[in-house]
Amino acid sequence: MTKINKNKTARSCALSLVLVLLLCFVIRLIWYTKYDVPYKNFKDSEATAVPLFIALNEKIYNEVHPPSGVKEIDKKEGVASVQHGVVLYITYKMENPDVDTVLNYYENLFLSKKWEKYKKNTNDNVYYHETSCVEVIAYKNDQNTYDLYIYHDYFNQPFSPTDKNIPFPPIGLYEFGESQYVRCPPFLDSP
Repeated sequence: MTKINKNKTARSCALSLVLVLLLCFVIRLIWYTKYDVPYKNFKDSEATAVPLFIALNEKIYNEVHPPSGVKEIDKKEGVASVQHGVVLYITYKMENPDVDTVLNYYENLFLSKKWEKYKKNTNDNVYYHETSCVEVIAYKNDQNTYDLYIYHDYFNQPFSPTDKNIPFPPIGLYEFGESQYVRCPPFLDSP
């Protein structure tokens, strides 16, 4: 009698193990089709959008000339691993003008071109027009340098992929809660 109980127990355990494995397979298959595939499609679409963001940034870069007495010393595009969008970083060395002269130059330049100044706080030197932003960060230090950041709103370009088609869990789960989107004007909330 104990031999029959042992066989029943062994069969029950084996059947339970098979059912658990089958359930895990079904859950993984649902996860793959509902979450992984849309996320992969989003990342593929985003990869094709990066050169278009770079082109937009370069267009603004070519239109915004630094004041006289300033020399460009570094220029690079930036895409963080969990940042969606592209920022063009340019560093300039001030040879003649001081920080206030540089800040006044850019303020006059952008306002004369009908750009608006982001006024959330008085220390910000961010100018925006439609979906374009330029941020001027001047340092009062011995190096006499300042940075220009040029970027465009991630969600308001016709080529921008969005994560709206990726159902819960949100895209942040795939990126460990670190997702950030380049926004312009910077006070806009993500949709």
